Amino acid sequence: MLRNIIATAAFVASASAHVALWDKGMFGYNWPNQAGDSVQNWNTNDPVKPLRGMDSLTQDQWFGHGWKSFPPKNGDFMVLPAGGTYNAELNCNRAGSHMRDPARTDPLPTYACDGEGALHVANRFDNPNVDQSLFGGTALAIAYTSDINSLQPNDLTVISVNQASPWFRQTGYDIPAGLPPCPPGGCICSWNWIHQSAHGEGYGAEIYNLLYRCTVTGNTDSSKTVQKGVVPRDCTGKPGSCVKGPKTPMYLYQASGNNLPSLAVPPNYNDNWGFANGAQNDIFTAATNANGNAPTPTATSLPSGWTAMGCYKDQDPRSLPIFLSSSSNNTIESCVAGCAAGGNQFAGVEGNECWCAKSNPTLVSAPDSDCTSTCGGDMWSTCGGNWRLNVYKGPAAVTAAPTPLASAAIPSGWAAVGCATDSGTSRTLDRGSTYSALMTVQKCLDIAQSKGLPYAGVENGNECWVGTAASQSNIQTGTGCTAPCGGDQGTTCGGAYRLNVYVNNALLGAKPAASSSSSSPTSTTSSKAAASTPTTTSSTTTSSAAAATSSSALPAGWKDLGCLKDSSQRLLNGASLSWTGSMTPKKCIDFCTSKGFKYAGTENGGECYCGNTVSTAASVSATECNSKCPGGVGFCGGSWKLSLYQNTAASKRDLGRRRLRWENRHGDPMALH
Repeated sequence: MLRNIIATAAFVASASAHVALWDKGMFGYNWPNQAGDSVQNWNTNDPVKPLRGMDSLTQDQWFGHGWKSFPPKNGDFMVLPAGGTYNAELNCNRAGSHMRDPARTDPLPTYACDGEGALHVANRFDNPNVDQSLFGGTALAIAYTSDINSLQPNDLTVISVNQASPWFRQTGYDIPAGLPPCPPGGCICSWNWIHQSAHGEGYGAEIYNLLYRCTVTGNTDSSKTVQKGVVPRDCTGKPGSCVKGPKTPMYLYQASGNNLPSLAVPPNYNDNWGFANGAQNDIFTAATNANGNAPTPTATSLPSGWTAMGCYKDQDPRSLPIFLSSSSNNTIESCVAGCAAGGNQFAGVEGNECWCAKSNPTLVSAPDSDCTSTCGGDMWSTCGGNWRLNVYKGPAAVTAAPTPLASAAIPSGWAAVGCATDSGTSRTLDRGSTYSALMTVQKCLDIAQSKGLPYAGVENGNECWVGTAASQSNIQTGTGCTAPCGGDQGTTCGGAYRLNVYVNNALLGAKPAASSSSSSPTSTTSSKAAASTPTTTSSTTTSSAAAATSSSALPAGWKDLGCLKDSSQRLLNGASLSWTGSMTPKKCIDFCTSKGFKYAGTENGGECYCGNTVSTAASVSATECNSKCPGGVGFCGGSWKLSLYQNTAASKRDLGRRRLRWENRHGDPMALH
């Protein structure tokens, strides 16, 4: 079967098994090594990792994965044949492409990943009736510059879209005829994907973006110019309102550098956003407004109760005193939404800048002809001018002091813990954060629940922090939770280094216990934090490492060897299963057994790795293998942490040698025998 072929190929899929376009022209092709290094990372999946809103990435971090300093090897380019088709390879891992270890001779996979869910689509490999409307679509874009350091996200123009992707490993992108040749140092290209929400694995709030050194061959035309793209707009059911002409890729959900607001329904590279399937042949003529009108100080959508006031002079001190942001992708919608989220009654756009005021600003009117600067993120709207503001007014700001979310409004299963202190150097909840200008308690709890994490905390009005059961001992009560939530001005969302913390006792489950030096596993006892208090008793065990699942749940002959630190070189280099929503320790062990391996390991919640030898590694606290198995049984490792299992009926010779190495390097933390 296809799944077995892919698994036998022994490549490793990433967390949630995401996808990248693999080409030797990629920036970060051999990350963390340089592309020309003698050490090649044949089995890497770092480029496939999504750029998630919950990670709060800056533009420098997410644009091209932040790998501008990891260029392709000299002479390596993505080659785009103008008037022809660029045949790309999409896969969850470099080892699943022709860029794998040349010593490999096993067949390459048919599909981009070995699980449909990994491709975030409801179609199935075993069903020939593929519904193309379920795909998110992927896009290639180009910028006619070889200067990677000055490149900005909106400098790229989309030149090709494959609406029925990602699906197959081999995916074609039709390239427009007449593309001009690139400068001597080549062009910069990008590959972009935003998967549909509620399909497959992962989160809706994520994008994919990679950069490549590229060149154009074939049917080129030096007399033509690829025009600067404009930000696309949602034209679902209204094709007449689509952007006509060149468009930029779509960027959203990040901490900075977005050109779209954080939409509840992710945008896709298809007709609903003005992207035709195949070559984008409208890129040689400047984009035009669908209705032909000049830019106006209007917006597609404003929050309820907001209206345009007109053009006003800006002054020193500022007419609207609260500076919100400066962005080359500025739009009226994003500025007004941001000001409204902060409890402001007034918003104003001035070129790339967004300004706010709580109430009663001193405004001096100016002629409308003074406000003619086109918004960077919306070619059909004006964003003030030189010391001129287009001003918008909304409902009066909330004046009553916010209060903690009422018990009746807290989602089922969750309970308030209280106001907790936080630290910038040692986070109380340390499993990640999400920033949203429209943050609410409910939104934060949803984020934690989607990750299977029992603790959630809102901080500083717009931040959501999440944590594991291990976070209990970090929660210390305090005061200072007085900041209104960005998306709910009447409710508190922590404060400066203060968290309103919530707990879901059902998600606490049988949390991994701390480890001690004894190798004889015994029963584990723990007590959960009560919903009304942040304090908790400690949990104890005498096992060498808390089992990811009870021994009775493991197949006969298998035992738990504890939690180990993994790396990009992988502790287990045999077969593997990409992230699956039904993963359990037993499922992983059964898979490895079927492939003839004597070691099995689960990682990052849903990944499975196999091998007959284990690379030298350090054991870590069992509390670091705290990702709940999506299959509902036990824990499946953690981020770069492997829950390791051994078939004791198999030969112990290799393990004995490894035990000696572990003892020589690390002592005897696992008491392996």
